[in-house]
Amino acid sequence: MDGFFLLSGYLITQSYDRSSNPISFLKKRAFRIYPGYLVAVFICLALAPLTGAAIGYYGMGDLLRLTLEIVTLHGPSQPGFIGLPYEILNGSLWTISYEFRCYIFALLVGLVGLSRKRFAFAAISAALLLMTMMPLDIQIPNRIAFFTGYYSESVRLFANFSVGACFYLFRREIPFTKSLAIASTAALVVMMFLEHFEIAAFAVFGGYLIFWFSFAVKSEVISRINSDDDVSYGVYLYGWPISGALLYFAGVQSPAMMIALSLPLAYMAGYFSWILVERPFLRRSPKTIKT
Repeated sequence: MDGFFLLSGYLITQSYDRSSNPISFLKKRAFRIYPGYLVAVFICLALAPLTGAAIGYYGMGDLLRLTLEIVTLHGPSQPGFIGLPYEILNGSLWTISYEFRCYIFALLVGLVGLSRKRFAFAAISAALLLMTMMPLDIQIPNRIAFFTGYYSESVRLFANFSVGACFYLFRREIPFTKSLAIASTAALVVMMFLEHFEIAAFAVFGGYLIFWFSFAVKSEVISRINSDDDVSYGVYLYGWPISGALLYFAGVQSPAMMIALSLPLAYMAGYFSWILVERPFLRRSPKTIKT
């Protein structure tokens, strides 16, 4: 999850940088996130009765709540996979609303000019990283958090997103070398065992390793992944329900077997999501950038 927001910070900042205006940026982001998400939500709701979930009568209040949950990218609160440790239809969807908040964050940063004042933005990122090291128990009421997000999750995900954005803003100054990758690996291993430092350590040193691997490691196989068909979002959307279905219906409990079965199935789901849903909508968005 943290790696997803690191990459998103880089790509979304790049998307804003290449957008002609803020409206164009928001349209691209909406066209990217909503179609695949909505289809995944309705597929999960349709399959809910098969997972032991009781589907009763929906009154007007229930329908309004469900609609609000879906429109605000929270995913439906409808339970599923009854009897498993996590009785949730799709446990990946809760992060989508935080992802969209990061889009708004990127837009605001761009509008006030911080994307051009790189060191000021880096200071904000450093402040967010410091906040991840502080074990503050700040409680936000559910009715407010529904729109703003909860404190600990928001700080963690915004910190990763902003560090990813810094990797983009300083892309010409950051050297991606094997020696720095080795040093980052050592620092990451050490700091992951230090209480309250693990989130910041992964954002900085794990982020360096992710982008070093992306930019400096030359591999024909790696370069082909997602080169034509961007299945990553669909894999993220369908990975949880596919894993849950394998455990619920087939009783797959071996981690190795779960990985061997769920990865190709999730890839197939991501491929069909891209071909049938996401790509057709992206072709209608303004000056599409595949992110």
